[in-house]
Amino acid sequence: MPPVARLLSGLALTALLVAPASARPFLYYRGILNAASFAPEGLPNGAIARGSIFSLFGRDLGPAEPAIVSEFPLGASLAGVSVEVCRGEDCRSALPLFVAAGQINAVLPSDAPLGRVAVRVSYDGEAGNWSPITVVESSVGLFAVNSAGFGPSVTQNFVSQTEQPINSRRVAARPGQIVTLWGTGLGAALNPDRDAPFAGDLPVEVEIFVGGARVTNKLYSGRTPCCSGVDQIVFEIPADAPLGCYAPVLVRTNGTVVSNSVSMAISADGSACEDGFNPLVASLAGGGRVGSLLTAVFDVLREVDSEPAEPFTTELAGGYFVQPAMSDFYFNQLVMPPEGSCKTLAFRGDTLRGRAMNPVPDPSLDAGEALTLNVGGRSLLVGRSLFPQSFLEVLSSAPTADGEAVVREGDAVRTTAAGGADVGNVEGEATARAPLRIGDRAALTEVRSGRPLTLEWTPGDVQDQAVIWGEAYSVAHDASGRFVCVTSAAAGALIVPDYITAQLPATANRKWAVDAWIALGVVSKSPPRASAAGLDDAAAIFGAWQMNTVAVRD
Repeated sequence: MPPVARLLSGLALTALLVAPASARPFLYYRGILNAASFAPEGLPNGAIARGSIFSLFGRDLGPAEPAIVSEFPLGASLAGVSVEVCRGEDCRSALPLFVAAGQINAVLPSDAPLGRVAVRVSYDGEAGNWSPITVVESSVGLFAVNSAGFGPSVTQNFVSQTEQPINSRRVAARPGQIVTLWGTGLGAALNPDRDAPFAGDLPVEVEIFVGGARVTNKLYSGRTPCCSGVDQIVFEIPADAPLGCYAPVLVRTNGTVVSNSVSMAISADGSACEDGFNPLVASLAGGGRVGSLLTAVFDVLREVDSEPAEPFTTELAGGYFVQPAMSDFYFNQLVMPPEGSCKTLAFRGDTLRGRAMNPVPDPSLDAGEALTLNVGGRSLLVGRSLFPQSFLEVLSSAPTADGEAVVREGDAVRTTAAGGADVGNVEGEATARAPLRIGDRAALTEVRSGRPLTLEWTPGDVQDQAVIWGEAYSVAHDASGRFVCVTSAAAGALIVPDYITAQLPATANRKWAVDAWIALGVVSKSPPRASAAGLDDAAAIFGAWQMNTVAVRD
């Protein structure tokens, strides 16, 4: 069975509700997504492409016992489940691949009406509610190993016709090697969707970026013969692709729509990858017991009304203590890409209002109920966050002129904890530092989605990393786009590419609300180690940031 066929069978989520046969199917609001990227509807890459696989979430959508299609030709109904796609009176039938009470995976017809359409599920003769989506010619979603649209990609390293292992931390690819990337959404098929797909490049412009390097040798971009709706993109890794365990991979089609960001591991000779700029990740991937003590100071230039921008300081302290399962595909949202590259993320909700995803969702270790932060002669308690793995406390948040900051440049920031059942005698110390200084900071008030963004700063130490974090929240769609770019602090400048800023949705320009920002942070490439009984590895990390609130325009 091809790797993507195994993946598709794993895309099914356990149904949350088992419904009686007489219940009407109900599609959740904004519950129809690309089956690989899961990009929220309304974001720049949140539309569904003709011929792609899409996932529908709801309740009472199908049988309590899941059913999976097993042969060609595909039919318009599976286990009593059918899916209509209509624009006015112009309707098509999607082709179900997997059906269950809580989820359906189906192929959107290659001749589905373009633009705004309505989708409805019927089960055993009962028709459900209509739910809107936008259909486009092309919008690629790339499959990730976690079946959630981010982290390590489903990519095969080509060694020979009979040896094509899945790319991983242990089995990395090398520059110049041929790889096969799996996704869905390149566009309409070359033959009827119900039949086994014809091989052949689809008539769509395809650009591929690996760790910020543009692919110049694309060998194939079209359907895989095994599976309707599933695309293969075969290419040679650029010679200038950066080495590391999490080189971001993105695909842009027709010069406009950019895929979700996934990653691949690259090493000089194809052996296990190394990530010197992610100091704790090797221990996490190895199933170690790991802790991180975090302190961050944000120098914010906040513009939320017609008055001049207001300098604001926010200080945070926290940490996490986890023991993940050993995995060659380990990933969390705090993992950084290689220097000179950018990763992106699309998600429902927004960070500032407490509805972002858990950045480190690994199994937690009990380190007690609170940490103690000792700085400048003061001791402050850092309590638990909303997530069981972590602690988080806002130390201060006030206009800079008020002088209420807790942490000063040069301070020793010491974090301790008596601990809990799993972790004890926690102790770590980092030195507070000044942020990098953004050049012409007052002019950084607007970002154009899909256009390059140049950020300059006073060069820092070569031993430090500069981290550029951009984020925007779409009020209309209740969804956010984020990018994180990394380079040497000594570089003094970074151009965020157009295909990266394209992930940011336009903001609503609301008064008294922060919906988007650009932030420049500096962290050490080799943070000081922390210690604790019961941990295999730990670090004390201090980050200093300058952040501007901005408006995002199309």
